[in-house]
Amino acid sequence: MSTERITEQLEQFAAHGCGGVVIHSRVGLVTEYLSAEWFELWNYAQQECKRLELSCNIFDEHHYPPPMAAGLTPATVDKPYQYIRLSDKPAAHETSLSTQPEIVLGSSPKLQWYGVQKAPDTLDPAIVDEFLSNTYDAYQTHCGHGYGNTVQFSYNDEAGVRGGPGTPKKTLSYSNIIEDAVHSAFGFSLRERLSDLFYDSETATHTRFAYYRCLQKLLKNNFFSRLKEHCEQSGIIFTGHLWEHRWPEPFDTPNCMDAYEAFHWPGVDILGDQFRLGDDAHNAIFFLTLREMASAAAQLGSEKCSCELAGAVGYETGIEQLKHLADFALCHGVTHVVEHLSFQSILGFRKYDFPQTLSDHASWWGDYKDLADHMARLNVCVQTGQRLARTLVLHPTTTGWIQATPHDTAPLETLRQQHADFLLRLHFAHIDYDLGDELLMEKHASLEGASLRIGEMVYEYILIPTHMEHCLSSTLTLLQTFATAGGKILRLGLGPQLIDGQINNAVANIPCAVFTDEQTLIANLQKNCPPLITQEDAFPLPTAISQQTRICEDGSLLHILFNISQESCSFNLNSSHGYCSILNTQDGHRQDAPTTIHMAAGDVLILHEDPSRSQQRKEPVTATTLLPQHWHIERLDNNVLMIDYCDLHINNEWHHTISVMKACELCWQAQGYNGNPWRTIQYKRTIIDATFPDDSGFTARYHFHIDEDNDQVQQSDLSLALERPWLYTIFVNNILCDFTNAPSYLDPGIRRISIAKHLQQGKNTVELRCARFHPLAEIDRIYILGDFSCDAAERGFIIRATRTLSSGNLTEQGLPFYNGIITRRTTFTLTEPTTHIGLRIPSIGFGSTRIYIDGKDYGLQDLSSAEMQIFGPWDTRPHTIEARSCTTPRNLLGPHFWQIKTPPYQRLTGFYSWYYFYPDTMPAGAEYELLPLHV
Repeated sequence: MSTERITEQLEQFAAHGCGGVVIHSRVGLVTEYLSAEWFELWNYAQQECKRLELSCNIFDEHHYPPPMAAGLTPATVDKPYQYIRLSDKPAAHETSLSTQPEIVLGSSPKLQWYGVQKAPDTLDPAIVDEFLSNTYDAYQTHCGHGYGNTVQFSYNDEAGVRGGPGTPKKTLSYSNIIEDAVHSAFGFSLRERLSDLFYDSETATHTRFAYYRCLQKLLKNNFFSRLKEHCEQSGIIFTGHLWEHRWPEPFDTPNCMDAYEAFHWPGVDILGDQFRLGDDAHNAIFFLTLREMASAAAQLGSEKCSCELAGAVGYETGIEQLKHLADFALCHGVTHVVEHLSFQSILGFRKYDFPQTLSDHASWWGDYKDLADHMARLNVCVQTGQRLARTLVLHPTTTGWIQATPHDTAPLETLRQQHADFLLRLHFAHIDYDLGDELLMEKHASLEGASLRIGEMVYEYILIPTHMEHCLSSTLTLLQTFATAGGKILRLGLGPQLIDGQINNAVANIPCAVFTDEQTLIANLQKNCPPLITQEDAFPLPTAISQQTRICEDGSLLHILFNISQESCSFNLNSSHGYCSILNTQDGHRQDAPTTIHMAAGDVLILHEDPSRSQQRKEPVTATTLLPQHWHIERLDNNVLMIDYCDLHINNEWHHTISVMKACELCWQAQGYNGNPWRTIQYKRTIIDATFPDDSGFTARYHFHIDEDNDQVQQSDLSLALERPWLYTIFVNNILCDFTNAPSYLDPGIRRISIAKHLQQGKNTVELRCARFHPLAEIDRIYILGDFSCDAAERGFIIRATRTLSSGNLTEQGLPFYNGIITRRTTFTLTEPTTHIGLRIPSIGFGSTRIYIDGKDYGLQDLSSAEMQIFGPWDTRPHTIEARSCTTPRNLLGPHFWQIKTPPYQRLTGFYSWYYFYPDTMPAGAEYELLPLHV
């Protein structure tokens, strides 16, 4: 980290429309975490944020999950996470607790992820005290002068009752703290009933209920509430997210909705693969987690709902994918976006730490402000007034408790699918509803006439889903009282047959409307609680449309509509809604809503309905759609050849044509490490301060070829770029190279120099000599830059003369690793004047496409899923149109051997995508997995 880079990035964030930053330390951090140097740099960032009017916020752990404090907490307080599991053969560090079945007690081992310490017990007050001291107290001491002003919140990421990475699978938390809690609350010894947590018995459901209820209370009170209290006393907000996407699994967080009470701003994460446009089955669980958060926040009166957005989807992500993710989150409950993530550096392992990156490492980063402005305008809309919800759907979280066994999660997976799909069907039937969590209801529910109030929200209907098999006794009492007061209860199926973990079918005796099929239930709700916005003849909007309605202070309604499908749809608005206008989130303008609404796949539409006004809507003016066919196509930046295989000489042995991943691992293994330690968490300065013998160095040789049969290659402008050249002595074809004062390429730590005078046709070799091994000497890819084409060869790629580009797949036209801008230009002439034109220029594999007409910037096409509407008026003179498309870093940085055959953002992309998937020797260029750049 450096002050220069901090300033550079913060100024970019301010210029690109960001509101602030969270300083998030991750693997590869060289600066000692929580040291004097760390806080000096942190405060420098805070001062710069204040100058730039950005917020500067705390991430309360080194990577995740808390409360390890990068190993400082467990190094001081030896209270490791303890677990029980089934095992016929206990490990050396495990103790047998019972037989038939064998249940063993163990504790977390020392792991590099925890700074070579043991994962701490989140529920132990001594651990929490030490964590607060190491992090929250330290931040307040060093940075507290900005609290409540520049420093607005502290972010807590994925804390839970179980140990994090490295914890044995199929385990449950167990300690004296849990044992005492169960005995105090329920009067029995959990130790004597441990088998109930793994196998069914007459007492199993009651034991599981008691166990998870106590576990939830301990996590909420001993950990989250303590952190929230500290933040309150310090004058900042406590926010973050849990393991919410595993609902209803209770092993990490037994009840997320209840836990949200211990956050000022409840939160979730929506990572890159957690929304797929048009894939309802995949989206259902993430829709559920958003509804959990939004419901709890509305009931508790939380000011905002936070979301760790995007991330981990790979370098192929661009503006369009980020917009779809943001729209999904904001349209379904999120009001505060914390985007994930921006790399300060992509040197060495850091580039593989769950990209994408929202930074200058991506060529489309300059276009980000358009997306930021769209998100900001949409954010204002989703925070206007109050969201309307008239139906409360009881949330069967405690049903998951009584079904949970760590070695067989099939019942939980079935419950997850049933409930998530049911909620999604209610949503697409345009039933406005919230989820009712039993623990929050137990504390905050009361009657208000024939309605039910939970905190700040009031509901007319209570719906009991068919897959709800268990409820609390407090829920039974509330339903009985609600029914007696004339409240409307709708029950699908039999209803809960278990209460507080024991057989009891009293819910079946409560007066209510019982439905045997879901379709009839939904039709009943639509009739008695009609949708808040409809088509002609009062029909609900198309099922493809996801809808949220908010009531403004003046009584007018704001409808946020999102086409979540992969198809366009159209509908005619019901004229009884009175005056409606459309708020354009791309340019901030407002226009009268037409009678017919068109929404392309992925489109968001903001309708403002004012029943007090009436206005005849007009049909849209017919647009002229242009279909230009002849374009001049050109790249504006240097082409690049990426070289990711080398020969390595280490320990007096040569390893030929091996992946740079393998070479890096071999270098560290030669020094006695298991592999590159920057993949994990540095405890204090144990990695960066390591010293090595004089003869511990290595030599790495990279080879590339220039076409021998064509002397048209412009060798005069070829250059070499590599990481941290100051650590090596560097030769090109045995000629010493000087990188002194070399300019940067792609990253401040990657430097480039001209090597034209050292090159030759045919084979060329770049050699890096490291005399003594250095902790930052991470062997990685190198780059050859210049004006050339790059074609697949028998091994890797060959440099050839540049050639003219044409329509089609540019990746196959000599640009396999290109990371820059492609421009397309043409002219058009209209046959008659028009008010606006509709434009669509497909760009596959690009990060963003910006449109210019007659030299004027008309913004990003990527914010319009169908036709981009460009308003004039337009005359019949010739006009010039230019589309500037920025690539993503995907083809340059990879991964290149992970069998990437699915569309973008359909999987998490982590370090394993590079480190475990590469051929043993350099493959043919045709074997590299490259996404098309198609125009």
